[in-house]
Amino acid sequence: MYKVITVGAGHSERSNGANRNGYKEHEVARVLKDKLIAALRSVGQKTVDCTSDAATKEAVLAEQVRMCNAVNKNGRLDVSIHLNAGGGTGSEVLYYDQKALAAKVSASICKVAGWRDRGAKIRDDLYFLRNTDAPAILIEVCFIDSASDMKILNEKMDAIVNAIAKELTGKNGKVPTPKPVIIKDNSKPVIMNDQNFKIKVKAKELWYYDKPDWNAKKNTVKAGEVFTVVETLTVNGSKMYKLKSGVYLTANPSFVDKI
Repeated sequence: MYKVITVGAGHSERSNGANRNGYKEHEVARVLKDKLIAALRSVGQKTVDCTSDAATKEAVLAEQVRMCNAVNKNGRLDVSIHLNAGGGTGSEVLYYDQKALAAKVSASICKVAGWRDRGAKIRDDLYFLRNTDAPAILIEVCFIDSASDMKILNEKMDAIVNAIAKELTGKNGKVPTPKPVIIKDNSKPVIMNDQNFKIKVKAKELWYYDKPDWNAKKNTVKAGEVFTVVETLTVNGSKMYKLKSGVYLTANPSFVDKI
């Protein structure tokens, strides 16, 4: 294993990347990033999250590189998670000088997913790969504008992430499965994340939903109200929080803050 692996999701809320088929690249990349970090940590691999929420493409890249390079470069690997676009299908892994690793990661993803292995591609022009001071790869997991790729990604996401983790560490990692628990005022089991957290509404007024459907508006909450989040999910390409009470709120940081 490496002494440390940094993992960052590409783009940000204000610098979206590719948005296709109802999906936003920065949101899907963050789901993948969180799962990969969990899988790596499940086998004892030290990781650092180097995701940036900066406002522009240039600022995101600069901050990602700064965060990576702030970690001791001895025994470090830097990984950036993206989704491709442009009418293709399958996975490819971009590299500056890590051709063998890039090829292995791409092949591992495709073996699980069953889509085209586009292989390792040298991209010494990319800011991230060129400016990190440790070995680095950029994973284009699949094509966000391919409906079939995204269907497979949603169905096999954990297996794909586990395959990446195994290739990086040599060990069989696993994305932790949240345990079902019973909420006292609800007889049905609710899947809760291992790391619950609280949010505070900052919008003057905000809709909440009675199911994970943007059309299922129920009522509104007010600025300053605080809720406990038990699950984060993506609905039609945008993040939504499931609250302990069983209802749903947008996860858009323009409207709610983590506290």
